[in-house]
Amino acid sequence: MIPKKNILANYVGQIYVMAVSILIMPLYIKYLGAEAYGLVGFFIMMQVWLNILDAGFSPTLGRQIAEARGDNSKFENFFKLLRSLEIIFLLLSFATVIIIYSFSAWISSEWIKANTITQDVIQHCVILMGLILSIRWFTTIYKSGINGFEDQVWLNQVNVLIATLKYFGALFILIFISQGIKTFFYYQLLIGVLEVVILSFRMYYLLPVSAAKGYKYRIKIDINSIKEVLPFSISIAITTIIWTLLMQVDKLMLSSILTLDKFGFFTIIVLVSSSLMSIATPVFLAILPRMTLLLSNGENTKHITIYKNMTQLVTLMVLTSSLIIYIYSEQILYILIGDLEAALWGTNILKLYVLGYAFFVLSNFQYYLQNSLGNLKYYLRGVAFLAIFQVPVMYYAVLKYGALGSGIIWLSFNFLWFVIFTWIVHHKFLPNFHLRWILKDILPIIIAVICLSFLIQQFFFFEVVNTTNRWVLMFKIIIVASCILITSSISIDIVRNKVKQYIKGL
Repeated sequence: MIPKKNILANYVGQIYVMAVSILIMPLYIKYLGAEAYGLVGFFIMMQVWLNILDAGFSPTLGRQIAEARGDNSKFENFFKLLRSLEIIFLLLSFATVIIIYSFSAWISSEWIKANTITQDVIQHCVILMGLILSIRWFTTIYKSGINGFEDQVWLNQVNVLIATLKYFGALFILIFISQGIKTFFYYQLLIGVLEVVILSFRMYYLLPVSAAKGYKYRIKIDINSIKEVLPFSISIAITTIIWTLLMQVDKLMLSSILTLDKFGFFTIIVLVSSSLMSIATPVFLAILPRMTLLLSNGENTKHITIYKNMTQLVTLMVLTSSLIIYIYSEQILYILIGDLEAALWGTNILKLYVLGYAFFVLSNFQYYLQNSLGNLKYYLRGVAFLAIFQVPVMYYAVLKYGALGSGIIWLSFNFLWFVIFTWIVHHKFLPNFHLRWILKDILPIIIAVICLSFLIQQFFFFEVVNTTNRWVLMFKIIIVASCILITSSISIDIVRNKVKQYIKGL
């Protein structure tokens, strides 16, 4: 029932992209410098904020394809929706470039705090960021559509190709051509254009020929197709806006409070912590279309079964990874930054953020459940209620205690969000499900992973000094993490059933 091939492809793609982005980071810092890498962190933050303008249409597009696959007559309306979104996003792209260009001088002089990079260079880079971000919106449309077709093996092959060009290509340029930050962003712009072209060709290749009949060359926004998905899209859009506030208000404030080099180090902390999302996303992406399709076909029992399997698998992966990062936070930062003093500065911040992201990812269970049901009403109410309290508290904590204060608030609110709201959603949509789910499906995984992590912390402590070989240290941590993951995997139903089948077959 679980689309194993797509999950495997997603994991290979996600792990490769995540591993390359993290492992190449020390080399970026070496050739660009800490301050220039801070600009890269600022670019990542801008990308998240501008995703607000997506208005929820990209995830809606993926869901519409999943529904159309159960009823081919809906593909014609889907094509009209796709063409309408392409036109809307093109207009938004032009607006984005103009707005960022207009504010680039103020951002480079008043917001970003640099010591060695000149204002002219920063302004030039900010303008390039605007160009890159304006075309990346189209990648979200096409990726969402391709994912809706469950063509995830191909999609991950392209993701690996683009990541290779993006990271290793940029590194080649930094080593052999130019170490200027402007050259770096020009290259990222080139790769961004290439990615959009490849994805657009695949999207139109997957569409049935009959879907585009009479509309292929039509440049028009179809109001009716937009209206049809608008309620669901608005729910996702509002949710995205609120979650962007919840997840990015601390980073936005810290980008102005911290010096550019410290903000670069903080970006690394967030990148490592948010890698937990990359661990869970392959499962979510593979299973959401299948859950939607099962409901469309009226197979409710199978829908609940696949949901339970998804939550077990993600809990195992995320909990294991987060506790390994927590235990070896100082060692991991030293591996990535190469500076013991900077690693010590960020150790406690990383511990708080990685646990916060762990609870954030686990709380996504109830989001994907509601998404598959096509009803985000309760999710929208929940995040709105959360934002009312978290944003002002986060604002005070960042001003008063800096990055450490933001980490404490991030962990606290995500823990409460997972514990309270997951129970509420299960109670609304799956009565008499939550307690059995906690005790039978989730608690055994938590106990197994925590006990193994405690033993690891007692017997496998790796001391860090400035002369420590970073690659050897990384290898040791990977070995320990693999042992915990393999051993604790017996706590999930899928693995236990496979083991039982194997034993019976002996």
